[in-house]
Amino acid sequence: MLKRMLKIVGVLLILVVVVCGCSEFFGTINGRIAANKHAMEYISKKYNVPIEQLAAELPSYRYGQRLYVTGIHDKQEHKKYTVYVRMWGEGEVMDIYEE
Repeated sequence: MLKRMLKIVGVLLILVVVVCGCSEFFGTINGRIAANKHAMEYISKKYNVPIEQLAAELPSYRYGQRLYVTGIHDKQEHKKYTVYVRMWGEGEVMDIYEE
């Protein structure tokens, strides 16, 4: 019985470590959502394009640089913008720029 409980606790511990590791190296879901939101707002302000006219790709996370890279598409003008977003903690923009 004790052996079985230790095995279950061990499996749960490994699962937690794997999930946290994936969040660290691939970014979090909330981080990806916030990166897309900030990138769309940035493009909207910079080029005076309505947000409703923009669509975002699934962003990728660059662990070494701690930034999200996302593609923003202008559906009406058929343009694509690549935006880099670096954030502090939960969704606060530290740096945002475009390629």
